Amino acid sequence: MILLVLGGWQRWAGLGLAILGILAILDTHPFRSSAFTQFDGDQGVAPYQEVLNYANEQDILAFWAHPESNRDVQDLGIIKMETKRYPNDILKTFGADGVETAYQDTIHITEAGMQWDMALLQYLRGERSKPLWGVGGIDFHLDQPGTRLSHVQSVLLVPELSAAAALDALRRGRMYALRRGDDYQLVLHTFTLTDVTTGKSAQAGETLVLQGPPSVPSIEAPQVEVIVAATNQQRVAVTVEIIRSGRRMDLLQGTTPLRVLRRDAQADHKEPAFYRIYVQGPRPNYVVSNPIFVRPGAPSETAPPPAASSPGSSPGTAAPSNPAARAGAAGR
Repeated sequence: MILLVLGGWQRWAGLGLAILGILAILDTHPFRSSAFTQFDGDQGVAPYQEVLNYANEQDILAFWAHPESNRDVQDLGIIKMETKRYPNDILKTFGADGVETAYQDTIHITEAGMQWDMALLQYLRGERSKPLWGVGGIDFHLDQPGTRLSHVQSVLLVPELSAAAALDALRRGRMYALRRGDDYQLVLHTFTLTDVTTGKSAQAGETLVLQGPPSVPSIEAPQVEVIVAATNQQRVAVTVEIIRSGRRMDLLQGTTPLRVLRRDAQADHKEPAFYRIYVQGPRPNYVVSNPIFVRPGAPSETAPPPAASSPGSSPGTAAPSNPAARAGAAGR
């Protein structure tokens, strides 16, 4: 303050120091942006929850990255950087829009009943305000041999090629994640859940409302349809796992292009549930779908008797088919 009353350069130096002092004050409690620092010891998930809260307040999409990366300690010369696995943290925090379910590293949270399913069950129980969607991610820091941006993808299911449509798909879970090699990739042409009572269907990221509990499960059980193909007309062996609410419903094998139809006659449709698909091909190829949610309709929503099944829709078929003829691939 003494410098401010002097003249010449000393006054300007004093003004600069005063501004720096004001900025330093604003950066301290209670004015600074976060109550957490890297010097306060183990603070659990509280700092991450603060970030998620801010993202939600600002309507920003937030996704967890590689929760099981095995690069625990990296030697960076005079310092070492440690990144611990954190799969359980996605269950302890709320407000995230999604988590990486495909990347070039170890991953177990996508297995039936693991942390991703647990988070989706939290949503069904009303413990989360929104689902945790699955996306693909890749740590592409520089052009390394054997690494390409295309090796991990989030395939967005959009009606048009625009930024608004892409953001909407990310927000609503209208996408699937995949990992691929250099030669080809697996394509999830179709993943739908159909109420055969009404003929209404839902796709990834959507909710299907059933019209009353199935009185004759073998006829009225909802039907899962999956069509998997490979680019470049590749015929490859794949395993299709259908997961219902964290438990394996079915495990089927075949060769692309493959069409699978399954009626879920064993599920209790009096409670909300979700269905998702995991497709494993020759390594490193795999596909992870986002879930389709299903909930029972109110008694007043009960629909008329089911229509007769169409030819070729009998349950329990898994046979090669032409995906292009079965499902439109526009915008995928």
